[in-house]
Amino acid sequence: MNEDSRHVADATDIKDEYTTDGSYLYKERHVEPMPEREFRFGEGKISGYASCALGILAILAVLCYRYPEYLTTPELRAAYDADVLRSNFQGVASTYFNGPVGMPTLACT
Repeated sequence: MNEDSRHVADATDIKDEYTTDGSYLYKERHVEPMPEREFRFGEGKISGYASCALGILAILAVLCYRYPEYLTTPELRAAYDADVLRSNFQGVASTYFNGPVGMPTLACT
């Protein structure tokens, strides 16, 4: 690359990027459309990503419940009741395995 092909920034180039009050002047941005990468209803991408994210959060919640001394802080352990948490987990598992009919089993525990 020779000296003639390089552009050297001078004071006018820098001044053009800022407005008179000193804030940055954003240039118009053009992004090429990529229809093959768009999220559209009916293809299952949105529900797939949502279910993966919720599944990971559920696994992390169970790990925090099983190993609280390693994955939670003492302040957090003092804030929640383990019996209420256990009841919530049983209700969710009962609903998952038995469907809506399994909800009354939560009241029996």
